[in-house]
Amino acid sequence: HGARRRGGSAAHKGTLKPLLEKRRRARINESLNQLKTLILPLVCKDSSRCSKLEKADILEMTVQFLREVPAAPSAPGEAPNPPPTRRARPDAHGHLSAEPS
Repeated sequence: HGARRRGGSAAHKGTLKPLLEKRRRARINESLNQLKTLILPLVCKDSSRCSKLEKADILEMTVQFLREVPAAPSAPGEAPNPPPTRRARPDAHGHLSAEPS
């Protein structure tokens, strides 16, 4: 019995880990759903073929679409403006958010 209650935090950690994993999966699924609603109108002309997509399909379609998007042309003689560099930083809830550097 003594090894099980050592510090008391082990029992708390045991219940916290599944909850954190559940939240992580929910965030991934929500982001994939948002990505699906953004990418499908751009790449899928036949909506009946695109109704039952796996998560990997959504990611592959997005990667392919982004590879095919041409870089925005700049005015003649003008250097293109690169997007600001962003670093991911955890917010108060531990979620990563991009902030300009």
